[in-house]
Amino acid sequence: MKSRAAILPDCGDPYVALFWLEFFPRWKKEIDRLYFDLNSPVQSEIVDVIRSEVESLGGVFSYNPSMLSHGESIKNTLARVTEDRVMLVENDAVVFKPGVVDAAFNYLDQGYDIVADERISSSLTLCEVVRK
Repeated sequence: MKSRAAILPDCGDPYVALFWLEFFPRWKKEIDRLYFDLNSPVQSEIVDVIRSEVESLGGVFSYNPSMLSHGESIKNTLARVTEDRVMLVENDAVVFKPGVVDAAFNYLDQGYDIVADERISSSLTLCEVVRK
């Protein structure tokens, strides 16, 4: 099986981050590594709390005190990813049931090049590909 990673760019709201991380153990075994990129000018105490939680869950934490777009954050994080396959996830995408992430990655084993949802923030081209 090819190795799997998830990248989460985050803007530093500690309540949202900790809520998201509370659900991560439900699907943690479905990936090999979580990369959590906090990129926002927040207090050091917030950075420390989020870093501690990410690392206690076996994730890789990075911090940039500048506000970055998700695209820049993802690009910076991808440069450090060593896994074969990558899932991009946002902090409002909470996985409630085990198996969902595994099923998405399994589509790639069936010959798909990309697996995505039809979220409005996706490009229209990507949405059309997903519908097919």
